[in-house]
Amino acid sequence: MLLYREPSLMRALMKSYGRIYAIIGLWKICWGVFTWLGAWYFLKQFLSWIALEVKNKFAGGVAETGHLWSIAILIAGLCASLSIHQLYTQCARIGVQVRTKSFL
Repeated sequence: MLLYREPSLMRALMKSYGRIYAIIGLWKICWGVFTWLGAWYFLKQFLSWIALEVKNKFAGGVAETGHLWSIAILIAGLCASLSIHQLYTQCARIGVQVRTKSFL
């Protein structure tokens, strides 16, 4: 006996755009990771390094460590920016595609 499933808009959308929505979800996760990584962890480490240098009155401190923390913050910011731009671009593209196909 052949089972007939009721037509579903959600099932049709997932079949048509499921992979694209998964990629958009990955961009959102990447944005969240890089934003919190740069804004919380790297900045916290950078500020603790500065506090340690001030406590030691900059006596023989390694400046390269501070440069590495600031580069890590920059790279995290760039990756977060790239991720959110890709997210918005793909969301706009999929929205246009859905609107175009709904009128056909």
